[in-house]
Amino acid sequence: MPAGITQTIDPIFIIALAPAFAALWVRHGRRGRDLSSPAKFAWGLLLMAASMW
Repeated sequence: MPAGITQTIDPIFIIALAPAFAALWVRHGRRGRDLSSPAKFAWGLLLMAASMW
């Protein structure tokens, strides 16, 4: 597989999954279980680390 194709996989997943995570945060906010901004950043960093692994 050419390196150029592997470089496009990550952005495709980001664009595809961003609406799902945005909807998740909105739904949690409506139920009163909204996470703080630092907690959201922590989850994002954990997911990013897992994707690198």
